[in-house]
Amino acid sequence: SYIFWVLRCMQCPEDILAFLETFYFFVLAFVGTLHGLVQFLWFGSGIIQGCPLSGSIFDFAINPVLIMMQVSLRAMVLADLMRTKWSSTPGTALLYCALAQTISALH
Repeated sequence: SYIFWVLRCMQCPEDILAFLETFYFFVLAFVGTLHGLVQFLWFGSGIIQGCPLSGSIFDFAINPVLIMMQVSLRAMVLADLMRTKWSSTPGTALLYCALAQTISALH
């Protein structure tokens, strides 16, 4: 899956990947009955909402997208500045810079 491809590209240790895969691929839901817990459902993949790792895994997965957006915005700012000779549209350049700053803060 994409998430584990990102983690492998980030050179995440195999032990940590194996640990995370147990949360991602081996998710079971149980129902309490009068006779105890009964397996109710098996999820093929995905982290259950409320899992303490879901936020961190989402951050890892979105990181490449944020980097691409940041690079693109910086290239747009440079292209705009070069095209306008650094002075004719400061508002546009400021907007690009603000967007790049926001993405940097998210990153």
